Amino acid sequence: MLPACHSGAALGLKMKPERLATIISILGVVLTSASVIASIAQYRAADLQAKAAVVTLMPQIEVRTFLEKIDSQNYTDRRIEVTSDGGPIYNFELSRLSWIEFRVDKRVAYEQPIIGYYVVGYPTGRTRGTLTTIEGHRNHEYFIRFLGWVKPLLGADVEISEPLTLMRMHYLDAFKQAKISYVLIDGSSKTYLSDEAGEQLWNRRTREQQATTPLGIDELKYNVGSVDEVNLWKSKIAEAR
Repeated sequence: MLPACHSGAALGLKMKPERLATIISILGVVLTSASVIASIAQYRAADLQAKAAVVTLMPQIEVRTFLEKIDSQNYTDRRIEVTSDGGPIYNFELSRLSWIEFRVDKRVAYEQPIIGYYVVGYPTGRTRGTLTTIEGHRNHEYFIRFLGWVKPLLGADVEISEPLTLMRMHYLDAFKQAKISYVLIDGSSKTYLSDEAGEQLWNRRTREQQATTPLGIDELKYNVGSVDEVNLWKSKIAEAR
């Protein structure tokens, strides 16, 4: 009897062909899935490396402002320096528009275009590092003189901004793609604008500067020949009150 039992156990341990085929199929699916997952992981790693390389080649433009004392114990000159790290920049060009805002209760009553606040540009021709510097001759000193005589005429509730300057920078990046960057300078602070916001502000300021005669910063330092302008400012401020 024992040999018969042993033979039955042996037969019971035999795997049916159908079950074996099923297991082999499952193992094939698992191995195929593992291969697909490994391929996806490799693709994502390569994609991340490619994106990191692109980021490394993109310009990183930075705008810095400086307030300096030139032959004086008081601050006299403001200047702006534009630099770029990262990838190279080609054919760099800079344009700018400047204006002063008269504000009442934080609302802008009038925007006066000005010229000559920044008068000299020093482009370096470099593709990295310092790209250009723009300066004005005693521009901050002249603006302080302007505040000294105009504020008593306009009223204590009127706030006069430091000259604002919108900078528009054209250049080619490392891939020779044309790019535009906009930066708004307000005294010592700066705001990097989106392409859309920068273009809208640039177009608006261009139209207003064409419709209004800009004043030179050297004209504003003394209360001479400014009667018409002062009357215009007063009327705009009165409307905003």
